[in-house]
Amino acid sequence: TLKGTIGNLSASMGFADDAFAAFFEMLSATSAPAENAQILSQFPGFLGISKNSDGSKWIQVSTLTTGPGYDAKRFYEAYKSSVKLFDPLFFSKSIGDLLFSTGVTFFLINVISSFVLVAVFLLNWTLTLACMLPLIFAMIATLGTLNIMGRPLDIPGLMLSIIVFGIGIDYSIFFVRSYQRFGTLNHPSFGQIRMTVFLSAVTTLFGFGAMWEADHSLLQSTGITAFLGIGYSMIGTFFILPPVLGHIEKRRQKRVIDGGTLQERVLNRYRYMEAYPRLFARFKLRLDPMFPEMERMFRSVGDIKTILDIGTGYGVPASWLLERFTGARLHGIEPSPERVRIAAMAVGDRGLIAQGQAPAIPAADDPVDVSTMIDMVHFLTDEDFTETLNRLRERTRAGGRLIIRASVLPKRRLPWAWWYLNLILQLSRIPAYYRPVHQLQSMLAQSGFQVEHTLASGCDEELVWLVARKA
Repeated sequence: TLKGTIGNLSASMGFADDAFAAFFEMLSATSAPAENAQILSQFPGFLGISKNSDGSKWIQVSTLTTGPGYDAKRFYEAYKSSVKLFDPLFFSKSIGDLLFSTGVTFFLINVISSFVLVAVFLLNWTLTLACMLPLIFAMIATLGTLNIMGRPLDIPGLMLSIIVFGIGIDYSIFFVRSYQRFGTLNHPSFGQIRMTVFLSAVTTLFGFGAMWEADHSLLQSTGITAFLGIGYSMIGTFFILPPVLGHIEKRRQKRVIDGGTLQERVLNRYRYMEAYPRLFARFKLRLDPMFPEMERMFRSVGDIKTILDIGTGYGVPASWLLERFTGARLHGIEPSPERVRIAAMAVGDRGLIAQGQAPAIPAADDPVDVSTMIDMVHFLTDEDFTETLNRLRERTRAGGRLIIRASVLPKRRLPWAWWYLNLILQLSRIPAYYRPVHQLQSMLAQSGFQVEHTLASGCDEELVWLVARKA
């Protein structure tokens, strides 16, 4: 060590043992120079030493000249605990790397979050991927164009890409949701959506395009990246998404025709609709005992050509009947306009769903073979129910069937499901008229229908089938 070397040499040269004690104490001192240090007070800034702003400590600022083997990161890691270092180039590089990694992280979070939100909202992986296609095209095309222009993706562009992605995915969502709502891209209302997206994109392009020729590099980079990203997003939405959605619709129609089981063919009619009616149809087919019961009812029934459906709802029973009788046409009526829209899309060109309420009856060109009133007669007063039956009798051919599933008062001790549904009706201020089976049979007989079968639906005996034939 230094102390040992100096001690050996000083002893051989005749120095006392403590001759260099003061020097060693100075080297090992842990505090600042003495407050009465004359040289520092007489020469402020000597050797870069001066007091801090409040005069409590001495500080020294030194400027170092780096050599060819200088490694800023290793140097900083080695001395950061004992001194405060400031390397402008290393600082700029560190800040740049931090901002770039933060921007990449935010962008990935934005992409993943957007994908998850769209997937949860649509609940269909095909439409979710279709939503992402224009964005994937826009990202690839933007990076490629920037590379051709000799402009690498810098920090301002990366930060702005988060906003560009959020704006661009809106265009795709508008198109996909319009396709879900209208069932086709040829719907007249889709033209309005297309024009809305076009105007929104063009006005945004004008705003960012004005920054393209900015003198400041930050504004120019922002303008170029945003203009390219939004422009390519618009191009992808208008030129990639429609053919993809058209292919999806053709595949859906093919599945309806070539589907396997009857249940699969019914579900294919709802495959690319909004999440709620699609899930409603799936769980309705799976949980409601109506469909296996109807299969047993129609097992010996011959060819059916014309069907009337009173209270179509979302059209699941109507779709089941159309798939069960492939040559039939269905005419339905439903008071809810939203359910009319969904049911009309499900039925397609095999029928017509009108908005209205019993005792109104949908028009049919031919005598009716089968009429259905499923889970809706308790919404009708006695007068309306009787009028509905009379009008159905006039439209029904001789020997035609009327099939009713009616809700009756429960007999079991704790009818939780019935209480829940009845509570919803009461909170919605919708009156309900529950009738015993014998009253329903009597009203059918008075209207000219002969009841052939009365069957319980399900295991709770809160729903009952009445199968009648025109007398």
